[in-house]
Amino acid sequence: MTSRERNLEENEGVGLLDLLIVLAEHIKLLVAASLLGCLLAAGISYVVPRSYVSTAILVLPKPATGEIPLRVQYQTPAQATQLITSPRVLDRVIAQLNLANGGSIDAVRSQVAKQLKAVVGPDKLLRIEVKSSTPQQAQALANALIDNWLETTVLSAQDRADLESVLRNAESSLGATRRMIEQLATASH
Repeated sequence: MTSRERNLEENEGVGLLDLLIVLAEHIKLLVAASLLGCLLAAGISYVVPRSYVSTAILVLPKPATGEIPLRVQYQTPAQATQLITSPRVLDRVIAQLNLANGGSIDAVRSQVAKQLKAVVGPDKLLRIEVKSSTPQQAQALANALIDNWLETTVLSAQDRADLESVLRNAESSLGATRRMIEQLATASH
């Protein structure tokens, strides 16, 4: 029996000195394992493609009580999420950023759709995340996506004029109906 083993039996435990001795005996293995782990992590970081994410959090406008929404088409968060990922918005983004490069619009639209994620959180905020290989591309795609989505929510001048005409006609009809009710009410007394 060695002196170290006798010392362990006498103390009935492992002391700090015993641990340091074990570490000193295996220092080469510990250093080699640490270096190997660092080299492996560095190798993996060079092999795995880098991905950058641009995130936007949007508060959707809500109509005020009694307001007639002629300028903006108000949407629920779920509707906004569907519209952002729709061909109506994606095709405009693809054209704006020249992403088609002669390829099929369906294939490019599918690729762009895979790069983005639009979800509504429990706080009813719309979160948009766009992934790309460079931070500039991720930000440009996110900005174009938001700009084109916002443009689709604003009525064109013709749509606004049509709605205002419908509103005037409805107000005129309502006024005529009220006058008829008043005439009937006075005639019955």
